[in-house]
Amino acid sequence: MDRAHYSRFDQFVCMVDGEANFRLVPHINRAEMYAGHSSNVYNRRTHGLDEIKHKVNESPVNLF
Repeated sequence: MDRAHYSRFDQFVCMVDGEANFRLVPHINRAEMYAGHSSNVYNRRTHGLDEIKHKVNESPVNLF
């Protein structure tokens, strides 16, 4: 599974076997989807927050 992201170029998707799910987000929600370059997640082992650095085209929003 990939994080929510955008591509600068058009893409063609062809599934040979299995399934693929796509979630399309309206362009008016772009500010909410790409609101930063890092996000914090709770770590159960250390009982604290870990910071995750995202690529420029990745969203910190978890759509799964």
